[in-house]
Amino acid sequence: MDGREYCSCVPFYQGEECREMLCLNGGVETDRKCQCPPSFLGYHCEIDANRTTHGNRYGRFGDSQHDGELFSRDISGTVFSMVMIIVLIVSMYLLMKHRMHAQEKLGF
Repeated sequence: MDGREYCSCVPFYQGEECREMLCLNGGVETDRKCQCPPSFLGYHCEIDANRTTHGNRYGRFGDSQHDGELFSRDISGTVFSMVMIIVLIVSMYLLMKHRMHAQEKLGF
């Protein structure tokens, strides 16, 4: 453009040769690293620690708030697996019974 070449920088970098690091949320670049304010984390201070800890949808094991949900997921997964195993065993039994009956008819 205008007889000059321009760089298209990857996210979080800017400048004529894309060498200037961007630090978000009030972070300051020092020695090619971002020094983040107390409540921000990440290579470019892009993670708000206040928002991620309170909005954690999984929680730690043993949190009373999530115990029932984790227990019900575990039980439902186990029940589903058991039902699928029983269906597989019954299907195998019926297939073998059908084959044995077919062999008896053919005289094997």
